Amino acid sequence: MSKSPKVEYQVEYLPASEGNAKTLAARGDTRSLSPAYTRRYSLRTLRGVANELASVYREARRGTLDTAEASRLAYLLGGLGKLLQAAELEARITRLEGRSDAEES
Repeated sequence: MSKSPKVEYQVEYLPASEGNAKTLAARGDTRSLSPAYTRRYSLRTLRGVANELASVYREARRGTLDTAEASRLAYLLGGLGKLLQAAELEARITRLEGRSDAEES
C-alpha cells in the first residue's frame, strides 16, 4: 500500500467588511471569514430560535452582517428549530402514551 503524497492547501479568507478588516489587522489576524456575530437569544426554545433568526435577518437587512454569513446562520437556526419541534413532539407523545397506559391499568 503506497502512501498518498502530502498535499498542502493555502486558503485565503476575506473579511466581510472593511471595518472588520481594519479591526482584524489591528489585532494581527488577517484571516477571518466574517465579523463576529453575537447571539442575543437563548436557543433552547422555539421562541428563542425564532427571535434569533429575526435578529439575523434584521442585521443582514441593515448590512451589518454579511448576507452569506446570514444565510449560513439562518440555515443552522432552521435546522435547530426543526430539532426542537421534534423533541417537543416526542415529549408530548411520551406523556400521552404514559397517560393512556395508566388509564388502561
